[in-house]
Amino acid sequence: TSAGLLQYSYDGGLTYSDAGTLGLTTVSSLVDFLPAGTGAVTRTAQSKMRDIVSVFDFMTAAQIADVQAGTATLNVSAAIALAVTAVGGGILYFPPGTYRCDSSIELNDSAASGVYRAAPKIVGSGIKKTSFLNRYAGPLFTHTLSTAQGNAGSYSRGLLLSGFDVYVDGSSPATARGISLQGAYFPVIDDVLLYGLNGNGVETLNSAAWSSTDKFSNADITMNRVV
Repeated sequence: TSAGLLQYSYDGGLTYSDAGTLGLTTVSSLVDFLPAGTGAVTRTAQSKMRDIVSVFDFMTAAQIADVQAGTATLNVSAAIALAVTAVGGGILYFPPGTYRCDSSIELNDSAASGVYRAAPKIVGSGIKKTSFLNRYAGPLFTHTLSTAQGNAGSYSRGLLLSGFDVYVDGSSPATARGISLQGAYFPVIDDVLLYGLNGNGVETLNSAAWSSTDKFSNADITMNRVV
């Protein structure tokens, strides 16, 4: 219609209602989704679409187009940071493309408390599918504890970095690096390629300033197919 969206309804066939005054969230909450299989339960399309959090959910159309084209002309660090915060200890999916980052991506919530709290799972589409161009003068992905967290022995647990590559180009700073971990218990780095970097691919840190008896802040790090 001239006013906006067309809505499909199952209550007696095809009906159309003017949804121009409704928000998109409202519309998706009105559409049912029925999975295949015996015992499947109907829920809303909105609920179904929120099963997986994609970093694209936090990017503008221009940023998504830039990532998908692989041109890496736009800095998407801020959008990624927002997505990491939103997902908390859940999975954050990165569709295929090249993500240019002019700032580091912090994976620890510095305001969080509690021992062994959940850490995010950063999941790409595979090496040479999901690529990160590091234009930051330091490690691209960091997990850094605040002093208060370190003193309290408040670490994260279950950090996952998987299915992507990190690289630099001629415009990257001389100190551009890969991954830096501090205060991560049982982190897993799997199927990750770190190449062309001007420093460490993966580095681990601790802090002698913490009052906690555990000064060695990373434990049981697992790395599989990390090059």
